[in-house]
Amino acid sequence: MTKLRRTAVRYYEQNLGWMAIPDAFAGGTRRNIGDDPAADTVPRCRALRLPASVVEPPFEQFHPF
Repeated sequence: MTKLRRTAVRYYEQNLGWMAIPDAFAGGTRRNIGDDPAADTVPRCRALRLPASVVEPPFEQFHPF
């Protein structure tokens, strides 16, 4: 996952109430960074659950991420 995607996920989790579903991909989605066999493995995909009601809070209530 690129840094931009990780930042976007943190934004949605912290400011809009999205939650990760840890066991959504039971078979795993891990992949070597850059497809380099010597590199660390990272999750390729994550599932997120949206809150029951999606409301964007006022700017003053945003949390830094």
